Amino acid sequence: MEGLYNAFVRPWMGVGQGGRQMRPLRDRGEAGQRLAEQLAAYTGRQDLIVLGLPRGGVPVAYEIAQALHAPLDVCVVRKLGVPGQPELAMGAIALGGVRVLNEEVVA
Repeated sequence: MEGLYNAFVRPWMGVGQGGRQMRPLRDRGEAGQRLAEQLAAYTGRQDLIVLGLPRGGVPVAYEIAQALHAPLDVCVVRKLGVPGQPELAMGAIALGGVRVLNEEVVA
């Protein structure tokens, strides 16, 4: 219960694995660096490509690609929003008509 209490008192703090408190990340670049540390086993693989989703995912993907010495590409997608709720996505459409729906939101 204390973790829940801390989330309300200090909303910038989170609780990670094992109940450890987490500090907020400085920016998306730092998020990419932290993720790259977790993916270090893939460094230098010839069959690896890092894809970033605009807008927020590209800075994350850039840092991962740099750290893993992998090519970076961008996958352009368009959010399918929920009418009247601009921040809520019910899915996405990508190039070639690929469509992904969040069934929980659509239902």
